[in-house]
Amino acid sequence: MRTSDREGSIRGSLRRGITPRYVLELALEVMSDAVVVLNQEGEIVGLNRHAQELFGYRAEELLGEYLEVLVIDAARRRGPGGRELDLTRSRLPEPLGRRRDGSRFPIDIGFQTIETERGAMTLTTFRDISERRQIDKMKSDFIQNAAHELRTPLAAVAGLVSVLSQHRGSMSDDQLDNTLIALQKQGERARGMVNNLLDLTQLQHGHLELAIEDVAIRAALESVLEGHPAPPEIEIEFQMAEEAIIRVDARRLTQVIVNLLTNAYRSGAARVRIEGASMRKQVLIRVEDDGEGVSPELRDGLFEPFSRGFNRGPEGSGLGLVLGRDLVEAFGGDLWHEPVEPHGSRFNIRVPRSD
Repeated sequence: MRTSDREGSIRGSLRRGITPRYVLELALEVMSDAVVVLNQEGEIVGLNRHAQELFGYRAEELLGEYLEVLVIDAARRRGPGGRELDLTRSRLPEPLGRRRDGSRFPIDIGFQTIETERGAMTLTTFRDISERRQIDKMKSDFIQNAAHELRTPLAAVAGLVSVLSQHRGSMSDDQLDNTLIALQKQGERARGMVNNLLDLTQLQHGHLELAIEDVAIRAALESVLEGHPAPPEIEIEFQMAEEAIIRVDARRLTQVIVNLLTNAYRSGAARVRIEGASMRKQVLIRVEDDGEGVSPELRDGLFEPFSRGFNRGPEGSGLGLVLGRDLVEAFGGDLWHEPVEPHGSRFNIRVPRSD
């Protein structure tokens, strides 16, 4: 029986004895999902447009088939409830759908049985959860990486505390001072990682409070360089022809630039250059070094959490760049990387002007 034009939302032929109006009413209840309608024998008697798109079949190709054709490693129950799939014997951890081309994908399946004048009918809904599974994996990977990164400084703290507890009485003043300095350094490293994780989480959920204000960028850059000077072996260059006023969170912008400078200092560079350039509506800040640079295979993932960049030495966590990018975007700007020839890196920050 052919579906009428005004009932095109349920595209597909229906077996004799089931009216188009009846199947349309059933499918409308979950129109956002793929819907397959079964008769008392468990045969497919109708499916909506979403089901055809999800599985890649035309309606006429599935009419009279059983759901086993759409779900991998599942069998139809016999006797009462025979219209539903028995997934308890599946060797798979979750149901997998099977498309017409043979590809597989994780699915949620729902069954709803409705009594009608024609007998019991089963409305079966399918939802592709591939994106949800990918998000779950990303969350799991993030937690695993965070735990791995925190384990290093925490293990160092535990080891240093053990040394102090066992050998403090026999340690010289210099040894004691060095141990305490190392303990403080590792503690600050762990605290920095935790703070970055919290900031990143709050930013991504829109909960991080920013104090957006007018900031004189030349004075701000000079202050950053004064507070975080280059090591003696690195030549530092600073250039900004004129002052400009930008709209940012001053403390957070300092945090971003300090992270970029720290990365540059660790890159093996002999020279680090920081400059600002005023444009009509924006200000461009560049932090450039002539270090080893970022290898091409790492560039695509450079702004991902815990990415393994060129400058991620034993002190890095792989969170600074992704946090910096998100912060600058929260200011209404952007942050990106460019390679420098023959070697080196340039990080660009573009933020809106206020004046």
